[in-house]
Amino acid sequence: MKYFSLLICAVSFLTGCNNVTYTTNIDDEVLSEHVSSHIKKRGLEQFYSVQDALDRGASPLGGIKGESCDVSDDTRTSSISYNRLKSQAIESLKNNVLYLGGNAFTLEQCQSVSRYNCDLAVICTGQAYNY
Repeated sequence: MKYFSLLICAVSFLTGCNNVTYTTNIDDEVLSEHVSSHIKKRGLEQFYSVQDALDRGASPLGGIKGESCDVSDDTRTSSISYNRLKSQAIESLKNNVLYLGGNAFTLEQCQSVSRYNCDLAVICTGQAYNY
């Protein structure tokens, strides 16, 4: 059976996977929502300051924050990366911009914070705008 599986894989590779169809359990609505969110986040305008946003005619929508938390389990040593957590917190902040119906934001600050269930947590704050 093992050799049969290898033979099928080799034949598929050699034929260039022509006419091979892959299916998933993700329906079109979920996939399109995920892709749409990804594209919208890439299209967000980032202002360098509140004054920059106001000078360029953006309308404030409110304060936003994004948070990321690294949790280790007791069986291994966690390699904590501040930069990775900061990136995740900024992505969460961008999601909140979209949730408020905005298309621009300012990033005021990101900082490490202490959380009960996290080895390290990062919170980023900013403002959402309609631009």
